[in-house]
Amino acid sequence: MYMEAERYCYHEGGKLVEPKNSAENDALTRITSSNQWLGVNDILVEGKWVYQSDRKTIKWANWNSNQPYNSSSNYDVAYLVGILAYCLKKN
Repeated sequence: MYMEAERYCYHEGGKLVEPKNSAENDALTRITSSNQWLGVNDILVEGKWVYQSDRKTIKWANWNSNQPYNSSSNYDVAYLVGILAYCLKKN
């Protein structure tokens, strides 16, 4: 599902949202009522969370408690639920 969302955004000339601070995160939660994939992952290097668009290490995150879940390489992508990010398995 993550990869499909990423491909769709790219095809439409965009990218998955990459909130870089609390203001951007808050704005995102105000304009959407559904959960969202984030353009943040650790697919290439386990435990190194980067922005999908430029592969730079994230500088800000609002992870839920016990996140990011890094005990398994199956949990590689971020998902926004409310105002908190969760780490999920990529599909």
